[in-house]
Amino acid sequence: MFFAENETVTSALEKATRILDSSLSARLDAEILLSFVLKRDRVWLITNHNFCLDKKILKTYEKLIARRAKYEPVAYITGKKEFMGLNFYVDRNVLIPRPETEILVETAIDIIKEEPIKSILEIGTGSGALICSVAYYSDAKFDMEALDISAKAIEVAKKNARQIGIEKRIKFFKADIFDFDPGKRYDMILVNPPYVKNSEIKNELLHEPFQALSGGANGMEFISLLLPKLSMLCKKVCLMEIGKNQDREVAGNAFFQTEFIKDLAGVNRVMLLKKSE
Repeated sequence: MFFAENETVTSALEKATRILDSSLSARLDAEILLSFVLKRDRVWLITNHNFCLDKKILKTYEKLIARRAKYEPVAYITGKKEFMGLNFYVDRNVLIPRPETEILVETAIDIIKEEPIKSILEIGTGSGALICSVAYYSDAKFDMEALDISAKAIEVAKKNARQIGIEKRIKFFKADIFDFDPGKRYDMILVNPPYVKNSEIKNELLHEPFQALSGGANGMEFISLLLPKLSMLCKKVCLMEIGKNQDREVAGNAFFQTEFIKDLAGVNRVMLLKKSE
Protein backbone atom coordinates (compact mmCIF):
# COMPACT_ATOMS: atom_id res chain seq x y z
CA MET A 1 0.00 0.00 0.00
CA PHE A 2 1.27 3.46 -0.95
CA PHE A 3 -0.17 5.21 2.06
CA ALA A 4 0.25 4.77 5.81
CA GLU A 5 -2.60 5.04 8.31
CA ASN A 6 -3.70 8.55 9.28
CA GLU A 7 -2.26 10.24 6.23
CA THR A 8 -3.21 13.89 6.04
CA VAL A 9 -4.35 15.61 2.85
CA THR A 10 -0.88 17.13 2.50
CA SER A 11 1.10 13.92 3.06
CA ALA A 12 -1.17 11.88 0.77
CA LEU A 13 -0.81 14.45 -2.01
CA GLU A 14 2.96 14.52 -1.63
CA LYS A 15 3.20 10.72 -1.89
CA ALA A 16 0.82 10.58 -4.84
CA THR A 17 2.79 13.29 -6.65
CA ARG A 18 6.02 11.33 -6.21
CA ILE A 19 4.35 8.22 -7.62
CA LEU A 20 3.18 10.21 -10.65
CA ASP A 21 6.43 12.10 -11.14
CA SER A 22 6.70 10.92 -14.75
CA SER A 23 3.69 13.11 -15.51
CA LEU A 24 4.15 16.83 -16.14
CA SER A 25 0.85 17.38 -14.35
CA ALA A 26 1.59 15.03 -11.43
CA ARG A 27 0.59 17.41 -8.64
CA LEU A 28 -2.53 18.59 -10.42
CA ASP A 29 -3.57 15.02 -11.19
CA ALA A 30 -3.05 14.02 -7.56
CA GLU A 31 -5.22 16.91 -6.39
CA ILE A 32 -8.01 16.27 -8.90
CA LEU A 33 -8.18 12.58 -7.97
CA LEU A 34 -8.20 13.24 -4.24
CA SER A 35 -10.91 15.87 -4.71
CA PHE A 36 -12.88 13.30 -6.69
CA VAL A 37 -12.59 10.67 -3.94
CA LEU A 38 -13.49 13.13 -1.19
CA LYS A 39 -16.23 14.81 -3.26
CA ARG A 40 -14.66 18.15 -2.40
CA ASP A 41 -13.14 20.88 -4.55
CA ARG A 42 -9.42 21.64 -4.69
CA VAL A 43 -9.86 24.77 -2.56
CA TRP A 44 -11.07 22.50 0.25
CA LEU A 45 -7.82 20.52 0.01
CA ILE A 46 -5.83 23.68 0.64
CA THR A 47 -7.93 24.92 3.54
CA ASN A 48 -8.03 21.44 5.13
CA HIS A 49 -4.47 20.33 4.44
CA ASN A 50 -4.12 18.70 7.89
CA PHE A 51 -7.33 16.70 7.58
CA CYS A 52 -6.70 12.98 8.31
CA LEU A 53 -7.89 10.53 5.67
CA ASP A 54 -9.45 7.27 6.76
CA LYS A 55 -8.54 3.80 5.45
CA LYS A 56 -11.45 3.58 3.02
CA ILE A 57 -10.60 6.89 1.38
CA LEU A 58 -6.91 6.01 1.15
CA LYS A 59 -7.64 2.62 -0.38
CA THR A 60 -9.85 4.15 -3.06
CA TYR A 61 -7.33 6.93 -3.70
CA GLU A 62 -4.52 4.41 -4.03
CA LYS A 63 -6.43 2.51 -6.73
CA LEU A 64 -6.99 5.70 -8.73
CA ILE A 65 -3.37 6.79 -8.44
CA ALA A 66 -2.27 3.34 -9.62
CA ARG A 67 -4.50 3.70 -12.68
CA ARG A 68 -3.12 7.15 -13.42
CA ALA A 69 0.45 5.84 -13.04
CA LYS A 70 -0.32 3.52 -15.96
CA TYR A 71 -1.16 6.58 -18.10
CA GLU A 72 -4.92 6.23 -17.86
CA PRO A 73 -6.25 9.78 -18.42
CA VAL A 74 -7.69 11.54 -15.38
CA ALA A 75 -10.85 12.33 -17.36
CA TYR A 76 -11.60 8.63 -17.84
CA ILE A 77 -10.94 7.89 -14.17
CA THR A 78 -13.33 10.61 -13.00
CA GLY A 79 -15.74 10.30 -15.94
CA LYS A 80 -15.80 14.02 -16.60
CA LYS A 81 -13.99 16.80 -18.42
CA GLU A 82 -14.59 20.54 -18.42
CA PHE A 83 -14.81 22.17 -21.84
CA MET A 84 -15.97 25.70 -22.64
CA GLY A 85 -16.99 26.11 -19.00
CA LEU A 86 -19.33 23.11 -19.22
CA ASN A 87 -18.96 19.67 -17.63
CA PHE A 88 -19.00 16.76 -20.05
CA TYR A 89 -19.25 13.06 -19.31
CA VAL A 90 -16.47 11.08 -21.03
CA ASP A 91 -15.50 7.43 -21.19
CA ARG A 92 -13.25 5.22 -23.33
CA ASN A 93 -15.72 5.38 -26.23
CA VAL A 94 -14.95 9.04 -26.93
CA LEU A 95 -11.97 11.32 -27.33
CA ILE A 96 -11.28 13.61 -24.37
CA PRO A 97 -12.02 17.27 -25.30
CA ARG A 98 -8.85 19.39 -25.37
CA PRO A 99 -8.50 23.07 -24.39
CA GLU A 100 -7.13 23.98 -27.84
CA THR A 101 -10.37 22.79 -29.43
CA GLU A 102 -12.19 25.62 -27.66
CA ILE A 103 -10.73 27.91 -30.34
CA LEU A 104 -12.80 26.10 -32.96
CA VAL A 105 -15.98 26.50 -30.91
CA GLU A 106 -15.31 30.17 -30.15
CA THR A 107 -14.71 30.85 -33.85
CA ALA A 108 -17.95 29.10 -34.79
CA ILE A 109 -19.91 31.17 -32.26
CA ASP A 110 -18.38 34.39 -33.61
CA ILE A 111 -19.32 33.46 -37.18
CA ILE A 112 -22.88 32.63 -36.14
CA LYS A 113 -23.23 36.12 -34.64
CA GLU A 114 -22.13 37.75 -37.90
CA GLU A 115 -23.56 35.53 -40.63
CA PRO A 116 -27.00 34.01 -41.32
CA ILE A 117 -26.25 30.40 -40.41
CA LYS A 118 -29.34 28.20 -40.66
CA SER A 119 -27.87 24.68 -40.49
CA ILE A 120 -24.86 23.07 -38.80
CA LEU A 121 -23.40 19.59 -39.08
CA GLU A 122 -20.68 18.15 -36.86
CA ILE A 123 -18.73 15.22 -38.24
CA GLY A 124 -17.32 12.76 -35.69
CA THR A 125 -19.07 14.26 -32.70
CA GLY A 126 -17.62 11.90 -30.06
CA SER A 127 -18.63 13.29 -26.67
CA GLY A 128 -20.67 16.01 -28.37
CA ALA A 129 -18.52 18.71 -26.76
CA LEU A 130 -18.28 20.86 -29.90
CA ILE A 131 -21.89 20.83 -31.07
CA CYS A 132 -23.29 21.01 -27.53
CA SER A 133 -21.10 24.02 -26.69
CA VAL A 134 -22.13 25.83 -29.87
CA ALA A 135 -25.79 25.13 -29.10
CA TYR A 136 -25.45 26.24 -25.46
CA TYR A 137 -23.75 29.54 -26.26
CA SER A 138 -25.77 30.44 -29.37
CA ASP A 139 -29.21 31.98 -29.13
CA ALA A 140 -29.94 31.62 -32.83
CA LYS A 141 -32.43 28.96 -33.89
CA PHE A 142 -31.04 26.71 -36.59
CA ASP A 143 -30.94 23.03 -37.53
CA MET A 144 -28.13 21.20 -35.77
CA GLU A 145 -27.06 17.66 -36.61
CA ALA A 146 -24.13 15.56 -35.43
CA LEU A 147 -22.93 12.19 -36.65
CA ASP A 148 -20.40 9.60 -35.54
CA ILE A 149 -19.48 6.18 -36.84
CA SER A 150 -19.62 4.81 -33.28
CA ALA A 151 -23.03 4.03 -31.76
CA LYS A 152 -21.47 4.14 -28.28
CA ALA A 153 -20.09 7.61 -28.93
CA ILE A 154 -23.54 8.78 -30.03
CA GLU A 155 -24.96 7.59 -26.71
CA VAL A 156 -22.33 9.60 -24.83
CA ALA A 157 -23.10 12.69 -26.92
CA LYS A 158 -26.84 12.33 -26.28
CA LYS A 159 -26.18 11.98 -22.55
CA ASN A 160 -24.16 15.21 -22.56
CA ALA A 161 -26.82 17.07 -24.51
CA ARG A 162 -29.41 16.03 -21.92
CA GLN A 163 -27.08 16.95 -19.07
CA ILE A 164 -26.53 20.45 -20.50
CA GLY A 165 -30.19 20.90 -21.35
CA ILE A 166 -30.00 21.34 -25.12
CA GLU A 167 -30.98 17.83 -26.28
CA LYS A 168 -34.02 19.09 -28.21
CA ARG A 169 -31.86 21.31 -30.40
CA ILE A 170 -29.54 18.64 -31.82
CA LYS A 171 -30.21 15.53 -33.88
CA PHE A 172 -27.56 12.86 -33.24
CA PHE A 173 -27.21 9.84 -35.52
CA LYS A 174 -24.81 7.03 -36.36
CA ALA A 175 -23.29 7.28 -39.83
CA ASP A 176 -20.08 6.86 -41.80
CA ILE A 177 -19.31 10.25 -43.31
CA PHE A 178 -18.05 8.68 -46.53
CA ASP A 179 -21.41 6.93 -47.05
CA PHE A 180 -23.42 9.90 -45.81
CA ASP A 181 -25.75 11.50 -48.36
CA PRO A 182 -28.35 13.75 -46.68
CA GLY A 183 -29.61 15.22 -49.93
CA LYS A 184 -28.80 18.72 -48.73
CA ARG A 185 -25.92 20.99 -47.84
CA TYR A 186 -25.09 22.70 -44.55
CA ASP A 187 -24.21 26.33 -43.93
CA MET A 188 -21.57 25.34 -41.38
CA ILE A 189 -19.66 22.12 -40.75
CA LEU A 190 -17.58 21.43 -37.65
CA VAL A 191 -15.00 18.66 -37.56
CA ASN A 192 -12.16 17.61 -35.28
CA PRO A 193 -10.79 14.82 -37.46
CA PRO A 194 -8.29 12.07 -36.67
CA TYR A 195 -4.96 13.76 -37.41
CA VAL A 196 -2.38 12.15 -35.11
CA LYS A 197 0.44 10.18 -36.73
CA ASN A 198 0.19 6.52 -35.78
CA SER A 199 3.76 6.60 -34.45
CA GLU A 200 2.73 9.31 -31.96
CA ILE A 201 -0.15 7.36 -30.44
CA LYS A 202 1.42 6.20 -27.18
CA ASN A 203 1.18 6.51 -23.39
CA GLU A 204 -2.07 8.34 -22.54
CA LEU A 205 -3.30 8.28 -26.13
CA LEU A 206 -3.35 4.49 -26.11
CA HIS A 207 -6.35 4.67 -23.77
CA GLU A 208 -8.39 6.79 -26.21
CA PRO A 209 -10.31 5.48 -29.25
CA PHE A 210 -7.73 4.71 -31.96
CA GLN A 211 -10.20 5.50 -34.71
CA ALA A 212 -10.75 9.01 -33.34
CA LEU A 213 -7.00 9.73 -33.30
CA SER A 214 -5.36 7.91 -36.17
CA GLY A 215 -4.49 9.98 -39.21
CA GLY A 216 -2.30 7.22 -40.60
CA ALA A 217 1.45 7.31 -41.12
CA ASN A 218 1.59 11.05 -41.88
CA GLY A 219 -1.47 12.20 -39.93
CA MET A 220 -3.20 13.39 -43.10
CA GLU A 221 -4.95 10.29 -44.43
CA PHE A 222 -8.42 11.04 -43.08
CA ILE A 223 -8.24 14.78 -43.84
CA SER A 224 -7.17 14.13 -47.43
CA LEU A 225 -10.17 11.87 -47.97
CA LEU A 226 -12.52 14.23 -46.15
CA LEU A 227 -11.84 17.47 -48.07
CA PRO A 228 -13.65 16.48 -51.30
CA LYS A 229 -16.58 15.15 -49.25
CA LEU A 230 -16.78 18.46 -47.39
CA SER A 231 -16.95 20.33 -50.68
CA MET A 232 -20.15 18.39 -51.45
CA LEU A 233 -21.75 18.94 -48.02
CA CYS A 234 -20.70 22.48 -47.17
CA LYS A 235 -22.62 25.50 -48.41
CA LYS A 236 -20.71 28.33 -46.68
CA VAL A 237 -18.02 27.55 -44.12
CA CYS A 238 -16.26 24.65 -42.46
CA LEU A 239 -14.13 24.72 -39.31
CA MET A 240 -11.59 21.92 -38.91
CA GLU A 241 -8.96 21.34 -36.24
CA ILE A 242 -5.55 20.27 -37.53
CA GLY A 243 -2.21 19.24 -36.06
CA LYS A 244 1.09 21.08 -35.92
CA ASN A 245 2.54 21.83 -39.39
CA GLN A 246 -0.46 20.28 -41.16
CA ASP A 247 -1.41 23.73 -42.45
CA ARG A 248 1.30 23.27 -45.08
CA GLU A 249 -0.43 20.13 -46.34
CA VAL A 250 -3.90 21.61 -46.73
CA ALA A 251 -3.24 25.24 -47.69
CA GLY A 252 -4.38 26.11 -51.19
CA ASN A 253 -6.67 23.12 -51.64
CA ALA A 254 -8.90 23.21 -54.70
CA PHE A 255 -12.20 23.00 -52.79
CA PHE A 256 -12.12 25.98 -50.41
CA GLN A 257 -10.61 29.36 -49.68
CA THR A 258 -8.44 28.63 -46.66
CA GLU A 259 -7.51 30.64 -43.58
CA PHE A 260 -5.86 29.55 -40.33
CA ILE A 261 -6.43 30.47 -36.69
CA LYS A 262 -3.59 30.09 -34.20
CA ASP A 263 -3.79 28.54 -30.75
CA LEU A 264 -2.13 30.03 -27.65
CA ALA A 265 1.15 28.34 -28.61
CA GLY A 266 1.18 30.11 -31.98
CA VAL A 267 0.34 26.94 -33.92
CA ASN A 268 -2.14 27.11 -36.79
CA ARG A 269 -4.73 24.98 -35.00
CA VAL A 270 -8.05 25.67 -36.74
CA MET A 271 -8.56 25.69 -40.48
CA LEU A 272 -11.32 27.99 -41.67
CA LEU A 273 -12.61 26.75 -45.01
CA LYS A 274 -14.83 29.08 -47.00
CA LYS A 275 -16.71 27.75 -49.97
CA SER A 276 -15.08 28.93 -53.21
CA GLU A 277 -17.45 30.75 -55.48
